[in-house]
Amino acid sequence: APASALLSGILTKTGMFGILVVSCHLFLYDIKAFNNNVHKEFVGVSNELILNNLRKLLERKANVSIKIPVIPTVNDSIEEMKSIRCFLAPHKPNVELLPYHKMGEHKYNALGMDMTPFDIPSKEKMEELNAIFQHE
Repeated sequence: APASALLSGILTKTGMFGILVVSCHLFLYDIKAFNNNVHKEFVGVSNELILNNLRKLLERKANVSIKIPVIPTVNDSIEEMKSIRCFLAPHKPNVELLPYHKMGEHKYNALGMDMTPFDIPSKEKMEELNAIFQHE
């Protein structure tokens, strides 16, 4: 039976795409930042491979649901969201904007790791950004 896959997007073996597309009926795929410099700063790696892999999945007509965690001062600009929309536009996948939440912060404390604190985006900000993806 087909399965669902939650991908980080860092998959280097290109032969895996054919197997994954046939084996999975739904891919849940995060875009944390479209701007590569922002992605490197906050995630720790380039997003080039992640976006290239997403493009390959979309070109193969895979059923992909895009999740975008909205993080104030990181990726919550209109420009950033319009860049993502333009990248995705030819394929029209389902896009869901998820407001940043603080539920995982205790994990950093428990592991003795530093974490950059972020605010939770306002309802108005989320509505403004969601509107960008409604006008296709």
